[in-house]
Amino acid sequence: MESAPDENDIRQMLERLRAPAFPDEVFNARDPALGQILDWKRSTASSALAGLLTDPQFHANTIRLEWLQRLVLSKSSGKRKPQSRDLSLALNDGLDRSGVLRLEDPIEDLFCDRIATHRGDLRIFLGVWEGAAAYTQTMLDAFEALPAGAMKDKALRSTYALLQLSEALAARADVDRITQSSGQPAGRFTVPASEDLKRLARRVRFSDADLSRLEIDKEALAPFLLQSGQEGYVCDRPAGETPLEYHPLEAHPSGITVLIPSNLSVAVRAVLVNAANTGGMGEALQQALLLEQEVYSERSGFWPVPSVRLSAPNQYMMRASVCAYAPAGSCTSFNFRRRSTIFPGAVSVRCGGLAAKRANLSRKISSGFGAFFVNSRIAGSQ
Repeated sequence: MESAPDENDIRQMLERLRAPAFPDEVFNARDPALGQILDWKRSTASSALAGLLTDPQFHANTIRLEWLQRLVLSKSSGKRKPQSRDLSLALNDGLDRSGVLRLEDPIEDLFCDRIATHRGDLRIFLGVWEGAAAYTQTMLDAFEALPAGAMKDKALRSTYALLQLSEALAARADVDRITQSSGQPAGRFTVPASEDLKRLARRVRFSDADLSRLEIDKEALAPFLLQSGQEGYVCDRPAGETPLEYHPLEAHPSGITVLIPSNLSVAVRAVLVNAANTGGMGEALQQALLLEQEVYSERSGFWPVPSVRLSAPNQYMMRASVCAYAPAGSCTSFNFRRRSTIFPGAVSVRCGGLAAKRANLSRKISSGFGAFFVNSRIAGSQ
């Protein structure tokens, strides 16, 4: 009869199964698959990876593409232009051995969505940020409801410049909210041929002439540019806590390059929050956000009833409602999973006291009544 494994064996096994938390954990200069990126030309590799992030057929592989992008931005300093086989070696063998592929999940959201503005609908890339369109929509609407002022005008000028850039990128990629996306999580990543990679790389580069033709104010994009010296901080901490979430663009002599398309909406929310806080309007923005999220929740059909009346917020910015939403006496119950990310403008939903941030959220219909608790957060992390 075999003896049971001891505690140390179990601990070591669990440690081997643990997924890495940030890219610097997995980088090894002596690894033939990942070490090669030291010799890559950074501008060529980063443009190719950003272009791959705009292709819906690779949606399920967003995480490995973004992790390699962070490693390239942080480590690449050579002159060799990576070819398809080089990217394939890093995206498959290198990131597989390091455990990054275990982070990939089946697709759970749209690839592209729309923000409704007074300047028309503007498309954004969602990546793996769940509910990015809803959070961006309510944050923008709440910010625009604030009193007029020079700081507000400046923030909105930058916001719309970045949203227009996102719209132009979506138009180049020919994607919309009805676009079907695909990809095999943790599966073999087939890198396109070199000519296709070059085409994808051109997609994310916008020359000064392109910006002028698109009527995008380049000066207004300045808050979103990754600055020299910030590259070293995109790999040493988890996604959501790095400069790349707030500065997803890079300047070059004759234009700009989009580095992480799905981070454009995160940067929009961040610049609005920062402007409100700097201008002493943080509390006003949070109150406006409460109202906009309530309206959005009703309009989008989130609540299981036509209308919900929420209480005033308590000291924890929690609001409550008790309502009938099933025939009295019914004993139906159901569970569903919801992965929620808390960052500027997010809604954290709680039912029965269970937090919905990256957790199972259960709703039980029994007596015909239910309680909802909504917490509006202006700032937070992934």
